[in-house]
Amino acid sequence: MKILLDIDDVVLDLVGSLLKKYNIEYEDNLTKDKITDWYIGNFCKCGEEVYKYFKDKSLYDDIEPIKNSLEGVKFLRLLNHRVIFCTHSSIEVAGEKFKTLVRMGYLTEDQQSDYVEAKDKSLFDPSMIMIDDKPDNIRSFKGTGIIFSQPWSLKEDFPVRVSDWKEICDLFRIMAKNKEKIV
Repeated sequence: MKILLDIDDVVLDLVGSLLKKYNIEYEDNLTKDKITDWYIGNFCKCGEEVYKYFKDKSLYDDIEPIKNSLEGVKFLRLLNHRVIFCTHSSIEVAGEKFKTLVRMGYLTEDQQSDYVEAKDKSLFDPSMIMIDDKPDNIRSFKGTGIIFSQPWSLKEDFPVRVSDWKEICDLFRIMAKNKEKIV
């Protein structure tokens, strides 16, 4: 099985990294749990100006992994699933997430074909399973979508929701044991 895996806030804590920079620059104390919809600018003192951080390569310098994500990705591969990382990036930071995934051990330089930058994830093969934190991506994807819970996706209902990597691994472990699909 092929698993299409979002990077930002599913594998790597992008919003956490962004908030470190934002809170220092704007003398704020905004936390991830206060961001309750997709548009982070609605929660920042600087409004739309916060989006400048998404174009800053240094955002990935000290980014942290989402808890247990590296172990989870390795587990999915042990179950013989192909993990394909898919992310949207601005042109200014294109390729930075790939370098970060290599540096952190999620990918090797030889696994470039398992990394894709694309804004429209609905273009991917519907036989895949997609794990993403953005509700619009899950809704537009023609295959099975699993929403990864973040504060900005909690207001939305989805058939399959996971709150952490332990739940992802448990879900795929049960599927492997019972030889069945998620939905």
